[in-house]
Amino acid sequence: MTETWDLLNQLWFSLSGWNKVGSGTSEINPPGQLHQQGTGLSSVGRTKTLASGLPSEYTIEVRLKITQAFPSLRWTYEFYDGEHRIVLQIWNNKIRSTYGIDFQDIICQNEQNIFYIWRFVINSKENEIKVYRDFEYLGIFTRLEDDASNDGKIWTRAMFYLEGYEDYIKIKSGLHPPSLHDKGSKYSFIISKLHPYSALVFLKEKYQAPIFIKDKEYNAFISLKNKYKGNVRKKYYYRGRVQLQ
Repeated sequence: MTETWDLLNQLWFSLSGWNKVGSGTSEINPPGQLHQQGTGLSSVGRTKTLASGLPSEYTIEVRLKITQAFPSLRWTYEFYDGEHRIVLQIWNNKIRSTYGIDFQDIICQNEQNIFYIWRFVINSKENEIKVYRDFEYLGIFTRLEDDASNDGKIWTRAMFYLEGYEDYIKIKSGLHPPSLHDKGSKYSFIISKLHPYSALVFLKEKYQAPIFIKDKEYNAFISLKNKYKGNVRKKYYYRGRVQLQ
């Protein structure tokens, strides 16, 4: 079961429609990833405006890896939905929502050189942003900055000399907290009633992610997005990103 991203499904194989803002590196490198790094005290980013605008209830998912960061550096997202200006900053030890000169923090340790999947479930009319990292709930922001301008405008940028790689940014209408099946963006499995045995699978990208499937009535199958396709059997090892069918 795949998700439909009706507002934006940016996989970074092209920069078409995205304007560069600021000073520094903002490029596709490697293919499928947006590599950004600011210069000195300057930030660099990409921005575009969605013709449809953004609704009052929407869900955002990004996959991001920071490779060079210090406590004062952050990767920043901005979203304008016709009611609020949403500003979300990913630091090495927290995620922050700013509104004017004030802010709210959710404390979380964000390691370097690891891809994290961030999902933001935004209910603008109720002034709420629920935050998930790798499908786990981290907390909620409840103060948003009023701003009715620039409906549909979005930003993704590296602040100062922070360096990072963004794998994708996706947006869809409605409030969609993550479920088990959403793990296809990192590691996922489809359950099929075939042969009764448990599977232990290690999916290797730039980390190892163990998956334990303990239900004796089911077999596990995994579709690999890159080179490999086929059934996953006990203790087999694959390289590549995993995508749920």
